[in-house]
Amino acid sequence: MTLATTGALIADAARSRGAVIAFNVISLEHAEGIVAGLASSGAPGILQISENAIRYHGGRLAPIVAACREIAASASTSVAIHLDHVQDLELARAGIAEAWPLGVSSIMVDAAHLDYAENVSATAGITAEAHRTSLWVEAELGEIGGKNGAHAPGVRTDPLEAAAFVAETGVDGLAVAVGSSHAMTTATAELDLDLIERLAEAVPVPLVLHGSSGVPT
Repeated sequence: MTLATTGALIADAARSRGAVIAFNVISLEHAEGIVAGLASSGAPGILQISENAIRYHGGRLAPIVAACREIAASASTSVAIHLDHVQDLELARAGIAEAWPLGVSSIMVDAAHLDYAENVSATAGITAEAHRTSLWVEAELGEIGGKNGAHAPGVRTDPLEAAAFVAETGVDGLAVAVGSSHAMTTATAELDLDLIERLAEAVPVPLVLHGSSGVPT
């Protein structure tokens, strides 16, 4: 298979009313294991490298991302590369500039820690830059639990605010707070399915669920 793009995988999933699974990569071994699992199941997927993972590698974007590109390109199933949870706007811009040579086809601008107006401003600016290079852009509204050392199970994304946010920023996908929490080690998350349905009706772009490790199967 050739290296896939995030946008194409998500478009295929939307047509079939399905989903695309994304996995965080910290080391080369993670990427190899994830792709082996995807290949054995015949499912497509996304390798995502977060800002924290890049910092773990000394702040160097290219080595770990390029390694993921090579693993994805040689996979027997479709695999895309995504930059995840990028809060540092300078890193976001560097990622955008280097994206296509490194095989990256999407980026998450994470300004959910800011207030609404600042989130919109930061996200809209980076989205415009990313779209000029044809990258697919994700953002977050309603800070999802488990970040900054604080789980916040009661935080929820408001559908009307979400629709306005997407319209103001032009993002291609929206990460929403619906009951999941980052870095859960037990599958005990209780998703608000009614809220997910209302968000899907209100928001004209695909929804992204973070903290899926805590969602019961």
